[in-house]
Amino acid sequence: MSSDFGQLAEYAKDEEGDVQVFGLIGMPLATQYFDSAEKVQELIKKMEPAGEGLGRLIGNSCSRYENADSQGAQGIGQAGSELSA
Repeated sequence: MSSDFGQLAEYAKDEEGDVQVFGLIGMPLATQYFDSAEKVQELIKKMEPAGEGLGRLIGNSCSRYENADSQGAQGIGQAGSELSA
C-alpha cells in the first residue's frame, strides 16, 4: 500500500503545470493553487508510511482469520470423526 501512496505523490508532483494555463484572469488564483498543490503533495508523502502500516495490519488480520478457519475446520472434522465412530 505504501507504494500506492508513493506513486500518487509522484503523480501529484507531475501535475504542477504552468502558471500560464490560468490565463490573465486566473493569475491571482495560480499562487493559491500551487501552494495548495504543494501541501497536498506533502500530505500524500506523509501517508506513505501509514499505508505501509495499514497494509501490514491487513496482512496480519488475514493470517489470523486463516488460522481461525483452519482450526475451526479441524475441530469440525474431529467432531465428525468422533460422531461416526
